[in-house]
Formats: sequence, structure tokens, C-alpha cells
Amino acid sequence: MDLYRNDLTDVLNSLPAALPLQQSYDNSPPDVVICTAGFEDRTAAVLEKLDAVGRVKGARLILIHYPTNEDANKAHQSRFDAVGSGMRSRRDIVYSRAAFADALDAELHDVPDGAHVIFDISTCSSYVFYPVMKALVSRNFDLTLTYAEANVYYPTLDEWTTVAEKADAERGRLFIHAFEDADFLSMGVDDVFPSNLFAERNPGNKPSTLVAMPNFNPIRIGSIVQRDRELNKTADDKVVWVIGVPPGEKNKWRAQALLRTNRPQAGTLAAEQLKYASTFDYKETIQVLEDIWSSCRYSSHLSIGALGSKLEHVGVFFFVYLHPEIGLWLAEPRLFKASQYSTGVGDVWAIPFGKTAELRRSLDQYMKFTWQLV
Repeated sequence: MDLYRNDLTDVLNSLPAALPLQQSYDNSPPDVVICTAGFEDRTAAVLEKLDAVGRVKGARLILIHYPTNEDANKAHQSRFDAVGSGMRSRRDIVYSRAAFADALDAELHDVPDGAHVIFDISTCSSYVFYPVMKALVSRNFDLTLTYAEANVYYPTLDEWTTVAEKADAERGRLFIHAFEDADFLSMGVDDVFPSNLFAERNPGNKPSTLVAMPNFNPIRIGSIVQRDRELNKTADDKVVWVIGVPPGEKNKWRAQALLRTNRPQAGTLAAEQLKYASTFDYKETIQVLEDIWSSCRYSSHLSIGALGSKLEHVGVFFFVYLHPEIGLWLAEPRLFKASQYSTGVGDVWAIPFGKTAELRRSLDQYMKFTWQLV
């Protein structure tokens, strides 16, 4: 027998990879399906695919509505109505930050241990994703995440190039703010706030490092960087940018475009301030964040500003679970650009995490010593 310390490799090996949705049909039908009623074409795609093969007739639907873009969201309401009318029951929750956790808890309170819960994150905003994920992993469910890709993501290459050319042609303020003025994906910022997902703490009052994970709206990540600077006094050279890299060749251009959109003078970044992570492989996000944490764990308090892809958020969640002392910043936009966010439905995926009690046991072994035969 010998002592062995469980490290991140053990955690990553215990986590499932995404698989095509149809491969998950061998698992038990869901008892609960949680969806968000968004404005994108893919918002009801998973629910419709599950209904088409008879998987949700006996399930309860929990449908979360956003307070923004109400008219655009209503355009897809009939799709949820059509499927939901044939399900066992349906409950609707309108998101508000102050009341959402309690409303969700009330809906999950009588769901029995062992119930199979599907959480579709296809159109789930970050500020909804994290509290739902925390609530599900904290209970004893059989958990599956599902995710429908879009066919087209905005901005398109032509749209982005037009703005980039304007930035090149201008000087002064217009050069600095060309991408901000473009209002890619959303408009304005309603609020920037620290998530209370876990117990963030900085007992040694260390200097701060911020991990910035942007999307194509630089105002949202810029507001997080500014708020973190005000609260944690984070210096600009202590901001580490994690840029999402799409898996498909047709979207590879988006990585460098994303960097330039948020950091027009990215060449001034030191090597340790720029990292890349897959927008699809959530385990890669965990590994990249772990590498950043390892490099500054003794010198800095770490916070994350998370605005990346849906599956990057999955990685951020598990990383913060492993490191509950780390801060998490979220930014709610004033309005999404519903007509220029995404169109169509692409590949559809499932991540079968299985029994959450076993998932927690595996995660809780991180950095702990166990006896093993040698």
C-alpha cells in the first residue's frame, strides 16, 4: 500500500465526454427536463428531438423564461407549448436574480432522489446556468446535460471584417471603440456582480489575478475587468485572457477575431496573459484554468469573468467546484440582439454525468490522499 494524491488528471478521467444525443437514448427516460425559453432557433430543438422518439411523455418540464427580449422569445413559445402539452406536467419560472434560486428550489424540492434530470443548456445564459447547475449537482439526481449547436453564429465573418476595417481606418476614440460600438450579440450591461455560487474567500488578502473569458461583446467583459479592478485592485498585467477556439474549421477565424475584438492591441500582452481553450471540450477549459491557478496559487487571489461558450461554462463550473475560494464574475446585458445571435440548429449533444452523488465523491477526492496498492 502506498499513499497517492488524487490530482486533476483523476478528475478529468472521471468526467464524461459529450456524445451525440441519440447515443444517450439507451439511458433511462428523463423524469424532469429543464429548458430555457430563448429567442434562438435551437431553443426547443433538444426537447423536440426527445419528444420525437417518445422520451419525454412522462417527464415534468421546467421552463425558465428571461426578462429580456420578451417579444423575440415568444416567437418560439408555441414549440414549447406543443411538446409540453403532452408531458406529465409543466412549470414556468421567470428569471429574476433575487428570487430565482428559491423558485428553482421549490420546483426541485419534491423530485425524488435518483430521478433522471436533463438540463438543456443550448440557450442558457451564464447567470442562469450557474445557479441551476449548482442546484442539480448538490442533489442526488441522475444528471444529463444536453446542447444543440447553431448552424450560424454571429457575428459572421463578413460582419466582423466590416467592423475590423473601420477600426483600421480610424484613429483615436473610434479605433478604440469600433468593436464596442458594433454591439455584437448584446447591447449594454444591466449589472456586473460576483456570483455566490461557492464561498469565495481571500483570507491572506493576496493581490488579485483575473481570468477574462470574453465573447464578442467587449463591453460586457470590459465591465467585468473594470469592476474587478475597482474591487480587487487587479492590475492590467494581472488579467489573463482565455480565448475560445471553435472545433470546426469554418469557425477557426473566430478565435483571433475574438481576441482582437476584446484586445485591439493584443500584441502588448505577455505570453502568460494569453491562453486558448476549446469552446466545445469542457475538460480543456478545466485544464487551462488549472494551469493558470497553479502558476499563481501562492501569490494571487484568482477570479474568473466568464462569458465564453456554453460548454466553456461547464468547465468553469467544475473548476470553481474544485476551487471554491475562487471568485466568479457575471454580467447581465441590458438586451440581447435576437436577430443577430445565431440561426439554425446544428449537431446536438448529450453529456451523461450520471449519479450526482458519485460525481461529487469523485470531485471531492481532488487533492486528497488515498491508499492504493502498488
